Amino acid sequence: KTAELEELQTRLDIVREQASHADTWKESAVQAQGENQKLREELERSERESEDERQIRRALEARFEEKLNLKTREAESLHTEVSRLKQAGDQLGPVLTELEHLKLENRHKLEHKNKEISRLQAALQVAEAGRQKGENQVRSMRG
Repeated sequence: KTAELEELQTRLDIVREQASHADTWKESAVQAQGENQKLREELERSERESEDERQIRRALEARFEEKLNLKTREAESLHTEVSRLKQAGDQLGPVLTELEHLKLENRHKLEHKNKEISRLQAALQVAEAGRQKGENQVRSMRG
């Protein structure tokens, strides 16, 4: 009977050890699930941020396009007006002086707008670099 008790005790020890290993694996699985959920949430947040940045970029590009079109139409309108005045010949000297003034003013405005566009494009590049960095981080997390 002692040998039988020892064998039962040995089996009991083995079962306890296996149960301990199972608990360890279960804890690891629960932790992995928690980490996986956190990574998913971070990925979703990064994707939302990236989409927000893309929407902002598209909005900025559309706004610049509108301004450019407006300035182009304004320049075309000024050119048409100058042509009409030249054909009419009315007060040609003062009109040309005013035209030169408007050209200088428009050139100054265009330079200012070009500087603004350059500045915003630089900011856009920084945002794009940040977005790409975020996407790379997301890819590395997925990988």
